Amino acid sequence: MGDHLHPEDREGAIAFCQAASARGEDHQLDYRMLDANGGPVWIHDIVSVVSSDGQPTSLRGIMVDITDRKAAEQERRKLDARMVETQKLESLGLVAGGVAHDFNNLLTAILGNASLVLAGCGRTLVA
Repeated sequence: MGDHLHPEDREGAIAFCQAASARGEDHQLDYRMLDANGGPVWIHDIVSVVSSDGQPTSLRGIMVDITDRKAAEQERRKLDARMVETQKLESLGLVAGGVAHDFNNLLTAILGNASLVLAGCGRTLVA
């Protein structure tokens, strides 16, 4: 089994399985293996420890290919990240619109007062 484990998962998967098995505990673990072409395949490993006289003697289990599920989870995380970014940009747009509106209100008041001052001087303001 060790030769088919993904190099990044090999040490952790073996250590986890050995420790749980030594304690006689049934366990489950997700890790990557390598397919015939050397590509990664995600596995959900469900292991039952068989004991005799309180000592683990063998393991029984099943390996389920969860590669498609892992790919779907990764895609969902990407979409969630995009949605958060979109919401940030939308919020920024609302704030910018509010600031522009407030700035326009200030400019209107300034131009109105400037027109009154110029009108008192006999001049007109061209806007």
